[in-house]
Amino acid sequence: MKYEIEQIQNLEEEINNFEKSKKIYSYINEVEKQIKDKFVPQETLDWIVWAKEYAFKLNPLNEKLPTYIQGDKAIDFNEYMNKSFY
Repeated sequence: MKYEIEQIQNLEEEINNFEKSKKIYSYINEVEKQIKDKFVPQETLDWIVWAKEYAFKLNPLNEKLPTYIQGDKAIDFNEYMNKSFY
């Protein structure tokens, strides 16, 4: 049960970070549209680079794929996909 609670908490945190990352990328895209073909301060360009790096780091899928832990062992993906859920 302890692992199940941790899995749920990790999943919810990863989803929140994934969604936040997508929102940041969307915001950056809007900023880039606003400044297209305009002269902008270097600080704005530096902010765009920083924001993209932050969004990348925030996205949990850029670090590793999610895993399901049962006790001390990770579940093999092929084994998982062969399970029947119906």
